[in-house]
Amino acid sequence: QGEKNGLRCIFDFSRSFLPNGVFQRMICLLVAHSSRSYQKSGEMAILERPKLFKNFASVDFEPGFRIKVYEDTKLQHFYLLVDDNSLTKSNRSLIVIQSMLRKINSDIMGNGLSWEIFLEDCTTGEMTRYDRAREKCLSPWFEDIIQTPGPVSTENVDLISFLDSL
Repeated sequence: QGEKNGLRCIFDFSRSFLPNGVFQRMICLLVAHSSRSYQKSGEMAILERPKLFKNFASVDFEPGFRIKVYEDTKLQHFYLLVDDNSLTKSNRSLIVIQSMLRKINSDIMGNGLSWEIFLEDCTTGEMTRYDRAREKCLSPWFEDIIQTPGPVSTENVDLISFLDSL
């Protein structure tokens, strides 16, 4: 497994396909979300510049909370890596990225994308299907499940309203 610096979430598109540009559109939404969360937090927040590459990005999701996402085109996956120091915010990042994917699927792909989500168990390192992880309230992904809102509605919502709702 090698050295890793966080907790993984896999978005698996292998049952259908992951078209070119979907990952890059998600990166654009992440950077826009980052910028908006910075503006909401006030002048005292420190936000690092995102590191952007063809199949990888490292973005301050919120001030003080950096996530990494990368795409594996051969496996038709993309991965979310939540820093070990930010595990308490992992459920928030998962919900926002799910909402972003639904927005891309609705607006761009005509609801033609399908994917499965696998979440890493922080105690065993095993990957667990989303529905099973939710049933088990797998920590830290579902720690505050009662207080955590679900994914944001994405259909017929303009981009600014969508980003404001995150």
